[in-house]
Amino acid sequence: MAAMGLFKFLHSFSPFSRESKESPASRISNGSRSERGSRGTLPSNRSNGSQPSRRSNTSHPSRRSNRARPSARSDASGSTHLIRKSFMRLLPFIGYHHVLMVLITIGIVFSSLILSGCTTNGLRNIYLLSLSYNNHNETPSSNVSAVLASVVGNETDSLEVRIGFIGTCVNLRSEWTCSPSINTVASRVSEAAKSSHMNASESYDPLDLVNVARSFRDEVVFDGLLFVAVCCSLIALCLLSNFPSWHEGGDALESGEGEQSSNSERTAGRLQIFKSQFRAPLLQQVVLWFTLVAAVMSLLSVFWQHLGSAGAATMVRVLTAGVIKTHLGSIIMGLGWTTVVINVVVFWGVLVMILSIRVLSQLAD
Repeated sequence: MAAMGLFKFLHSFSPFSRESKESPASRISNGSRSERGSRGTLPSNRSNGSQPSRRSNTSHPSRRSNRARPSARSDASGSTHLIRKSFMRLLPFIGYHHVLMVLITIGIVFSSLILSGCTTNGLRNIYLLSLSYNNHNETPSSNVSAVLASVVGNETDSLEVRIGFIGTCVNLRSEWTCSPSINTVASRVSEAAKSSHMNASESYDPLDLVNVARSFRDEVVFDGLLFVAVCCSLIALCLLSNFPSWHEGGDALESGEGEQSSNSERTAGRLQIFKSQFRAPLLQQVVLWFTLVAAVMSLLSVFWQHLGSAGAATMVRVLTAGVIKTHLGSIIMGLGWTTVVINVVVFWGVLVMILSIRVLSQLAD
């Protein structure tokens, strides 16, 4: 009993017992006081919180840029959509033969660059073969003659001669001179020797590389095949420009029959109009033969120039025991083989077009 009395006495002094003894009215009054206090503190919190928000807006301009990014993206998407829409409108007016005409034009431009190499200073990098003296810090071998030994030991400025189909370039004292006439290049070398007050035994060109370039261009290089290829490509381009397009037949059919015709009737009408426009199979055969001749002539010309330049470079380097350096023109080789590939693709494209026209003519019948 004494223990129970002691437990009740201690329990009366605990905080839990006090909370349990509080009346509901006191709880309500305390709750109302806390609500009033919270309401009183809300405006101060809002007033204090408004200033940091303004600072954050002013201190972070990246947020404004992020908001402006969607507008820029929408403008870019709108421009791409406009370009795509305009291209789709133009697409029906682009025919198969127009693609072939573009390829033929590219081939003609490349062939023109090949033929006009080394005619001006701007085209000096388009050359077939380059010849220059190898006389920098090298000792001649025992099988080199006295003339070659003197050339190797010469300390004068190096001479470089570049040969193209039509023109020739010479680099003397870091100055380029290019001309279709090789006599102009030779006179430039002689004038440079006179201006330097050289003796008769001394010269910028002791082995006469200019004369070697003249012999190479006259006896090895032949540009007639490439000229024939360019002429055939031009004729094929003019003939392809007269080919009708598929949209021409469709426009004529829609203007004649109206919008009430069905898809099958429109297709049949287009086939009939397309067949009537291609009643001349001779024109198709002429275009095919001209593209074939252009492809064959360009192939022979590029193969000839590659083989002749490589053979001449090897012979000159071996006969002079390495005194003369030789380089093959990589740019002109790349342009030449690219032209061959383009002409072959055009030939096969014209062949496929002719076969397709025959199939459409049979369907129209």
